[in-house]
Formats: sequence, structure tokens, C-alpha cells
Amino acid sequence: MKAKLIGINKPLGKEVLQITFEVAKSEAVSLAALNNKDCQLKIKKWSNRRSLTANAALWELIGEMSKKLGKDKNEIYLEMLDAYGVFTHIVVKKNAVEKFEREYRLCKELGEVNVNGKKGIQLQCYFGSSSYTVDEFRALLDGVVQEAAQLDIFLFSESEREEFLRRYGNE
Repeated sequence: MKAKLIGINKPLGKEVLQITFEVAKSEAVSLAALNNKDCQLKIKKWSNRRSLTANAALWELIGEMSKKLGKDKNEIYLEMLDAYGVFTHIVVKKNAVEKFEREYRLCKELGEVNVNGKKGIQLQCYFGSSSYTVDEFRALLDGVVQEAAQLDIFLFSESEREEFLRRYGNE
């Protein structure tokens, strides 16, 4: 949940702090259920996921690559995820492989493994770029820009690319 820290106060005569946050009105119901209850908080600086401008640039490049190579845009996207994307390794039962392949944008079966005496199938599952952090998306976009350049496809010059990644990678 995104919140803005508004204030920290120490009430007179008490050895506690009162911390005030500002959150979206849509969070009222979930927060009301916690009113006057002990809670565990983890507070960290907000990080934007990725910019829509950078996303548009990614898909523009993928579209141009698709035309030049005569391939479907989604096929190019999956190739770029495979080359530059974020993935995790998962071990699943053999009968769960198809479900995981439907859940992830790209899922590669790496083979049978033995974990604690039980057989399973190891998968390498790639997350879709909509879940990427700014840094993860920057790495994907930078890779796509380089791949496109090898096909003589350019959205901008090298200095414009660096400025674009600096500016829109942090939106």
C-alpha cells in the first residue's frame, strides 16, 4: 500500500510515538479492520514500478522488430523476456507443470530433479514486465534497445537513449 508519512509525534508523558500516514481513500475498509489493534509494520521508501513512457518505448521497439523479422509481437516479447527478463526457479509436481506454464508469461521446463527424496520438475518461470521494478524494467528495455540496434532499428541516438533511461526509468 502506498502511504505518505505526514508526522511523528511524542505525546506528553508517554514513552511511545504516534505516527500519521496519508493513504488513498480506497484503503479505508482494509485499514478500519485494523483500528486499535496491534499491527506489524514494514515501512520502506516507495518505489515506482516502471513508467508508461518506457513501456510504450519497449512495445514500439518490439513492434518494429516484429515487422522486420516477420514474427508475432508476443513471440518477440517472450524472446526478450528470455534474454533480459526476471525469472525464478520452481520445483513442482509433474501434474502441476501445465498450471505453472499458464500462470507465467514464459516458463521453461529444465528437467526432473530430486528434492528431499521426492521427484519434481524444475521450471524456470519468467515474470511479465508489468510486475518489474524500475531497475528490472530498465535492464529489459536496455537489452531490447541493443537487440533492435542490431537490426538497424533506432528510436533514439545513444545519448538520447541514456537520457531516456535516466529520466523515464525513474518516473
